Amino acid sequence: MLKVEITIEGNTWSDVELAIEEAKRRMIDQGPSWLGFDENDTGSFHYEVDGDEETNSEEEDED
Repeated sequence: MLKVEITIEGNTWSDVELAIEEAKRRMIDQGPSWLGFDENDTGSFHYEVDGDEETNSEEEDED
């Protein structure tokens, strides 16, 4: 099971939304990267992934 913790800070709600989208994009683009962060003048994010990915039983049934 995977556990993802994300901390996001922003000066405005718009800054928070942008940080959410950027964190999501990086997690998807980088694949199983267990740490990620970025910051600028108006916001920041940090994420950490813990655990091991499990195989979905439905995917196994399709093989």
